[in-house]
Amino acid sequence: IETSKVFPQSGFVVMRNNWQSDANMLAFDAGPQGMGSCGHGHADALSVVCSAQGTNWLVDPGTFVYTGSKEWRDYFRSTQAHNTVVVDGQGQAQPGGPFKWLNLCPARLESWVTLPNLDYASGMHEGYRRLAEPVVHRRRVAFVKPDRWFLLDDLSGAGTHSLEFFFHFPPDVQLQVEEHLCWATKSDSRFLIIADPRVSLDAGRGEEGPAQGWYSRDYGHREPAPVL
Repeated sequence: IETSKVFPQSGFVVMRNNWQSDANMLAFDAGPQGMGSCGHGHADALSVVCSAQGTNWLVDPGTFVYTGSKEWRDYFRSTQAHNTVVVDGQGQAQPGGPFKWLNLCPARLESWVTLPNLDYASGMHEGYRRLAEPVVHRRRVAFVKPDRWFLLDDLSGAGTHSLEFFFHFPPDVQLQVEEHLCWATKSDSRFLIIADPRVSLDAGRGEEGPAQGWYSRDYGHREPAPVL
């Protein structure tokens, strides 16, 4: 029975160690922003979601609303609301209405391999080529089975830029930051993120102005959630 699987046309990669209820699983989105004009697409290229030992840890934020609030519609489909990298505080694409984007984010899955003890995938996107000093983002994900993932982000281009790496968790998770480590806990389960020591870590929850750290379990509902 296959555990890990790649879907080349969608650019979607699923890495998992087994099919048990407590399996460890990561999904990597290295595909297009959406279909056609991408009206329902989010600016989430190279984002990941992850569950381990039966607990959801890194999550997609959901949708919340379509037309009830421009600000919340734009947040929940923004790059900042997904588990990927933001350059110079800007999203990979710019919204132009509740079901429209002013520009789309070209993305593609570059390579993939699965072995008994290791899965690997590489994807890239060109959403930040529109910057005055263009940047290309490439993310490589390695799954050292059964319970360890490595994310390597390469950002190549000209000039000097600010980089933000976002990791979003469900509302019932608690975060504790210790220098370049972040412990996420839920009940008796723990999930550890170790960052490059050159990267400073900060945790937040339910912030407004600008919005950050929110989760929509179903349509029309939102609640504060921890974000690293």
